[in-house]
Amino acid sequence: MKSQVILLMVFLPSVIQSIVCQSVDFRNNTIFPPNCTTIHGDFAITDTNLTNLLWFTGIVEVGGKLLIQDNYDLEGLDGLSSLALVSNGVVISNNPLLPNLTGIANCTLLGVTKVYNNSMLTELGWRNVMGDILEVSGNVKLLDFGGIQHFNESHIDLSVIDMVHWKDLTVPAARIKILKFSNCSVENGGLVVSSNTQFQTG
Repeated sequence: MKSQVILLMVFLPSVIQSIVCQSVDFRNNTIFPPNCTTIHGDFAITDTNLTNLLWFTGIVEVGGKLLIQDNYDLEGLDGLSSLALVSNGVVISNNPLLPNLTGIANCTLLGVTKVYNNSMLTELGWRNVMGDILEVSGNVKLLDFGGIQHFNESHIDLSVIDMVHWKDLTVPAARIKILKFSNCSVENGGLVVSSNTQFQTG
């Protein structure tokens, strides 16, 4: 009997404390709801001084949008490793120290996922992420696009990447609808070249 009582004391609190939250707008000095695992609305992590997202290790589902924006000290997304589903789009932008997105490891991203203006981002790292539409632009050091093959459609803008680094680009076979370079783009299989003053034809 004693062992049964001990087991009850260990496992029962984890069931009781798991809660569902509404929309969460996390900024500096915000108190995040403890033991929140599901967010029905949007989940915004914006304008914080966080260096990691370990506060949010229990989150498994976001019913609205996931917004990770303007976090100037953020160095990784590892705290979101338990996240399994985002239902209405993702925006990851203006996080200047973020090197990769590997913290979101095994997640389904519905809607449009936008990744832009993360100046230190070198790789996506989304090996097991599944998604609808991916839009990537303004990430000046992004050379490894591993993971885009798991999206139904991708719009990739490489125009901010210095051409000397193109030899290091890793772009796997994927459903790329729009691919933009400096002054040219490929849309639905057609090449468009514009504003190249030194471009010559033979």
